[in-house]
Order: sequence, then C-alpha cells, then structure tokens
Amino acid sequence: MRVWLLYVILSVSIIAETRAVDIVANGMKNEQRVALVIGNSNYKSFNILKNPINDAAAMRDILEKKGFFVIYLEDGSQLKIEEAIETFALRLKKGKGIGLFYYAGHGIEVDGVNYLIPTDARIPSKKFVKSKSVSTDIIVSAMEEAKNRINILILDSCRSNPFARGSSGGLAPLNSATGIYVAYATAPGKVAEDGDSNNGLFTKYLIKYINENGLTIENVFKKVRRDVKISSNGGQIPWSSSSIDGEFYFTLPKKNLTKKKSILTPLGEIKAHYTPTFKTIPIDAKVEIEGVDNWYKGMSLKRGIYTIRVSKNGYITQKFKMDLESSDSFTLKIYKKPLSKNRERWSSEIYRGKRDFSRVGISSIRDNYTGLVWQRDNSEAGTKNWIEAKKYCEKLQLDNHNSWRLATIKEIYYLGNIGKLAIDSNYFELKKGWYWSSTPYKQNPSNAWSINLYKSNSSWGKKSSKLFVLCVHK
Repeated sequence: MRVWLLYVILSVSIIAETRAVDIVANGMKNEQRVALVIGNSNYKSFNILKNPINDAAAMRDILEKKGFFVIYLEDGSQLKIEEAIETFALRLKKGKGIGLFYYAGHGIEVDGVNYLIPTDARIPSKKFVKSKSVSTDIIVSAMEEAKNRINILILDSCRSNPFARGSSGGLAPLNSATGIYVAYATAPGKVAEDGDSNNGLFTKYLIKYINENGLTIENVFKKVRRDVKISSNGGQIPWSSSSIDGEFYFTLPKKNLTKKKSILTPLGEIKAHYTPTFKTIPIDAKVEIEGVDNWYKGMSLKRGIYTIRVSKNGYITQKFKMDLESSDSFTLKIYKKPLSKNRERWSSEIYRGKRDFSRVGISSIRDNYTGLVWQRDNSEAGTKNWIEAKKYCEKLQLDNHNSWRLATIKEIYYLGNIGKLAIDSNYFELKKGWYWSSTPYKQNPSNAWSINLYKSNSSWGKKSSKLFVLCVHK
C-alpha cells in the first residue's frame, strides 16, 4: 500500500510539473518575438572596433533560430539607426510578446543618459553627443508603448571610452525602465574591452547560454556574468537589472522523457509522432525533408532529428537539423546570394578578374583593361561631402591632366577583385574606408552611391556625409 501511495504521489507531482511547463511553453510558442540587432565597427571618427559586427551577426543567427523576427543593421549611420528603431517600434505594436534590442559598438553616458554612437558621427566634445548620437531612451519608450509581456535590452558597450576626460566612461543604469530586463556587457560606469577573438567575451558566453536548454533569462545572464568575470580575471563584470514579472526562456525546457516514461507509462503513452509546421523567410521558399519522400504540409513524422533543406532561386540553399522532440514549429530563413543586387544593378560589363595596372607619370595609375586612369594617392584630399568631392576632382591637376572627374559607381566598383582587397597596394596608396561615386541615388536626390574599396560593397547615403574621394579620367 505504501509503495502504491508513493507511486501515485510521484505520478501526480510529475504530471503537475509537466503541465506547468507545457502551459509556459505553449504560451511562448505562440507569442510574437521581435528583435533589433545593431553592430557598429567601422567608425569614421572613432577607434575602429574589431568584434561588434561579428557579435551582432552571431546574435542575429541565434535569435532567428529561437523564433525571433530580426531587424539587422551593420555600421549604422545616425539616420539608418533611427530608421531601424522606427521599423522595430512599428513591428512591436503588432503583437504583445517579446521585444529585444541588442547593440554592440561605441556607447557613452552623458548626464545620466545612454547614447549609441553611429559610425558616421563626428563628436568633438560631450556637448555634441545628444545631437550626433541616438539615445537609448527612444528604444525604451518604443518597448514600453508596445506593452509587451517582456522586453529585453542588451548593450555590449562601451568598447572603449571615446571621451576619456570629463566623462564617466561606460553606460548609466536604466533605473526608470518598467517591464524591461536590461543587460550590460560590464557594470555601469565601466568600460568593456573589444576582445582579441572573433567575439567579445560577453557575447561569446551570451550565445552559449541562450542555446542552453531550460535556462530562464535570469539564469542565462547569471552564467554569462560568472564566465566573463572568470575569463577576464575580474576585469569585466557584466551587470543586469530587471523589472519583469514573468518567465522567459530563450530555449524552452525539455521534458525528462526517460524518467517520465518509466513512471507514467501506466497512465498514458508519450507522444511518438509530430506534425511539424515550417515558416520560411522568404515565405515562398521550397522545403524538403531528407529521408522523407514526397513530404507534404500536415504530414506526421516520428519523433527524432531531421535534416530540412530550404531553397529558392537567387538564394543560398541551406540545410537545418531539427529535433521534433523539442518543438513542432520552426522558422527557417535563407539569404540572397552575395552581391546579387549589385551585379543586377551595375551589370557585369567591366571585367572583374585579375587586374592589369601600369604607372602613368608620378601620380597616376592606368587600368590596362578599361583604359581608365586613376589617382594613385588620395591622402591629400581627406574626406568631403558629395558636392565638394565632385568639385575637388574637377579642379584636380595631376601628371599634366586637368580632365579629372569623380568616378561612377560602376567604374569604381569593378576596380578590384570581388571578394578580395579591392585595391592593389603595389600601385595605389589609398585610405581604407568609404568613397563617393558620382552616381546619384535615383529614389532620393539628396543621396548618392558610395563604396568601401577594401570590402567591395556599396551603399547609398546623404550627400552631406563626409567620405573619401578618388578621381579618374579617360
């Protein structure tokens, strides 16, 4: 009798615990998860940082796997960061679930307010921070207005102190935020280092514990704090504060099926089949399951690990390993093939293979394939806005030529080898960074196209921005 009574007590206890976990898990599966992730590394007027873009990309990938719709931005200017926050705020209002903001890059506290520093910011002193940066108060306000169940703000900053004198260095605590979990890479008022590996210490361990089964958000950051403190010999101690009153798991708890099966088998069978649903980004991507012929939506599958293949023309085909034991609803995202937009935009009329250059006078280099003659050294020009850049080239006199002009985006884009250093240092002596082209942005006359010569990627920006200049003539 005593043995049977113990069996019943254990069974009822485990059933109650299982139902409690199921209620939490089912609620989380159906709620909206939206994240804005920003990584700023290539600053024009501040120290260039090694890891923020790596950290942001890693966070983007792990959050997407955890069911977040991710808005992602690299090397954001002030305008682009504000536009991304606006998009984030609008998306948050569509649901009452989870909102998350992650930022890696330079940050500063001034008069108790935290500011994110855009890559295009020129801030000669603290008094210009407010007008040239983006306040975290904007993000907090957007989160509070959305009335989400839980909001999460993660600041992997300050990587270094841009204003070492007359500033506290580091960021201030957000004491007024309500319903928000706030996590810093280091304690308020302290400065976090950029790190020597591919990821900063904080984000390295954050990714690790986000992916660990069954950790509440509090336990995730407790483990991160412990490991960062140990790895930095106490030099960097992450800090967090919370005003949330609910539970949140990045990775939902798994049921202990072995124990439950041995005890609960007399009361009912464990689910052996699942009917998975797959949401793809883009929505019209093709889904295939390896080992399952003619899979169709609504088909039941045995519990286990499956390899899912997602494909679409113009996108990189990807394979995902999915465990039907842990979930039956998945979001799978694939990405456009690299440079596809630029190839369509600028065509491929100009040769993109190995370059053949020769010297022309002291200050000019000829591309022997296209016949274009380029300015060899632009160190004297510095940075200029778009109008100034055009005038500079038009007035330039080098090697007995006065017919110089600002190059078009197509000309400058194909100056070097795609995917490698775009400039041959045996011939050119050019500054690393973004360069103006003479090509306006058709959809907005106040913008023009620019290109990063050492990365072969292009973008558009305001003509008032200060970028490098490179001149050419035929």
